[in-house]
Amino acid sequence: MHSRGQIKTTLSPQDMINCDFENYGCTGGYLVPAIDFLITEGTASHDCVPYKNKREPCKFSCDDPAKAYQKHYCKPGSLKILTDRVEMQKEIHQNGPMMVGLLIYEDLYNYKEGIYEYTTGKFVGGHAIRAIGWGHDDDGFLYWILQNQWTD
Repeated sequence: MHSRGQIKTTLSPQDMINCDFENYGCTGGYLVPAIDFLITEGTASHDCVPYKNKREPCKFSCDDPAKAYQKHYCKPGSLKILTDRVEMQKEIHQNGPMMVGLLIYEDLYNYKEGIYEYTTGKFVGGHAIRAIGWGHDDDGFLYWILQNQWTD
């Protein structure tokens, strides 16, 4: 957002899964260490290292040898830990999508569309996802608009 469309790079979650040895790849991880990795180590673009849904050796090269392996970094000091909904809305409005952590229950696996609301099932763990906006339902209750880009 801050580049006003000049920077259009999608970062590679696969490169992070492969090379962030302080997290757990496809079997889980933590949000703050992931951002720390992006600040200190950086990651390649998705075009360089596409998502494969499994951990592979960290190789510091693109899948296509003709492409240059270039790291992209998060700006130091850019990590904000927010828990207040108004602060989160302000952050999304001013700076665009933000990463959030969700507690996941079994019934989410059957979710298809609309506004998800827990109905039944055991707690199964956590999940990181991107919050891209919010709204209010017909009764005025707040809901978050989330995007899970890497589900292929």
